[in-house]
Amino acid sequence: VILSGGDTAHLIAQLLKANIKNKFAEKNHQIRVLAGISAGAIALCNNGIGTLENRPHEYNGIGLVNLTIIPHTESHPERIKNEDS
Repeated sequence: VILSGGDTAHLIAQLLKANIKNKFAEKNHQIRVLAGISAGAIALCNNGIGTLENRPHEYNGIGLVNLTIIPHTESHPERIKNEDS
């Protein structure tokens, strides 16, 4: 299963509407590979930092993967919080 990138908020909303977390949990033993790319990665995780209106934005994903992810840090270093700032 691969979730691609795109509109993060829309993707998360559609996954929640379709109750995908529970459907994945039911088929957990059958799924061999689960991957997310960009918005897809954020959607699968507990939360992540993406972009909304060209500014960093924290999204709450569906929580299928227990971690926080920040895709594209090489091209958007402002997404990483600096403890000194």
